[in-house]
Amino acid sequence: MTARDARRDPAARDDGARLPWATSREIDRTAARLARTRAWPALWALACSVPVADAVRAARRLRLGRWSPPDQYGRALAERLATQDPRTADRVTEDAWNDASRVFPEAIARAGQVSFAPDGGAMALLFATEGDGERLVLAGLPGTGLSPVYSGTRRHESVSCPGPRDLIALRRTGAAGAELVRYTSGTTRILADGTELTGGRTVATAHGFVAGLRTAPVALTGTPAGPVERSDLAPFGLGRGDLLAVGPTGGRLAFGDRARLVVTDARVSAVLAGATLPGTHGDILALAFAGPQRLITSGVRGGLSMWEPAGGRLLPVARTDAAPLAELFSVPALRVVGGRSVEQGRPYFFDSTDLSAVPVPAALTGAAGQWITASPDGGHLVRAGRARGDAPTGQRSARSATTVHDLRHPSAALRLPLAALTPDDVRALGALLHAPRPPGPASARRPLLELVRDCAAYLLDGHVRWSGPR
Repeated sequence: MTARDARRDPAARDDGARLPWATSREIDRTAARLARTRAWPALWALACSVPVADAVRAARRLRLGRWSPPDQYGRALAERLATQDPRTADRVTEDAWNDASRVFPEAIARAGQVSFAPDGGAMALLFATEGDGERLVLAGLPGTGLSPVYSGTRRHESVSCPGPRDLIALRRTGAAGAELVRYTSGTTRILADGTELTGGRTVATAHGFVAGLRTAPVALTGTPAGPVERSDLAPFGLGRGDLLAVGPTGGRLAFGDRARLVVTDARVSAVLAGATLPGTHGDILALAFAGPQRLITSGVRGGLSMWEPAGGRLLPVARTDAAPLAELFSVPALRVVGGRSVEQGRPYFFDSTDLSAVPVPAALTGAAGQWITASPDGGHLVRAGRARGDAPTGQRSARSATTVHDLRHPSAALRLPLAALTPDDVRALGALLHAPRPPGPASARRPLLELVRDCAAYLLDGHVRWSGPR
């Protein structure tokens, strides 16, 4: 197990392998040093790993008249990158990032106010309205449709989005009760009620939804159209059901309590892996999946831990010191996991491989102090708070907003490191570039998108690999 101090200055760490995920300033500084020392192969490997606008600047430092990549295809890529205008690349990238985002003109304040359908095609949002009211909406993704399903004074504790037409919520009935409710456009159906539902949490799964109870080791499972079933978690060694997280595809769940951490199937019918927590961990404050085979947990006294299943057990593979963190999340494309500091109300970020503390990802520069979370698969990132230049802290902002970034939108690839792109991303870019206009990309964006597709494919084929400074 590794142990690192998450409170030290992350900029002081020597982690060159992370450089493609660093800021443009850090990338430019390293590229300049590699050019001064004539480390041309390393500079070329860096250019093929960073976001495309940074790659353009790095490639322009290559002395292609004296050195060039050893293969013909690489030489052509280097020349194409070096001939791009850096200022145009920055502007086009920013425009593309905005196109891959959806803005709602109200700000959410906690992770329980947003939920994503497991297939990635829809999301549910809970907004506060004037006069202590609330509004629930279903929104299509990446940017289609908005269906209001509730507006009134009832208070909701948690929402989940099994699909594009259904919103499942836990809403209060008074000081000592709650209801499990299914909302659709124009209809409301109470699925269960009682005092035991108070303080519970609901999540969307590939099967439908799960509502974990705080007051008992119980999970309610069901589909929007079917009956609700009751699952006893006590045989799994759990004392409560509301500390839960859903896996990236919605096919697995994780539950935790004071001393136990387990992974189950989406129907909560069997334990797939489990662990008894060491005394140093403390009670679980929050948990989340950090990939199909990884979990992260935070303790009430602080600390962040990472776990992997092996032979039916969950084994600790990394740990870092950190302040108590709630609302944990994972964003594989940005190579981070994170959570909101309970004490400071701001997000902290950690490398997803070893939990080393890292700065705010370059793609989120300017988001410090805003509330941040992600969908269970990491494909959508949520920011909420005041727009830059808005009202001072402590005063109500007329421009508070919730922004959802779709990291799987082909245009978002312009903002992401080339080293983060997958074969699926390359195929999606190819489909976009071969689409008729519209919906094909604008002419100004096409050259950069083609470069992203070709450089990512070149990197995935193993022609170069950035492994740190040389």
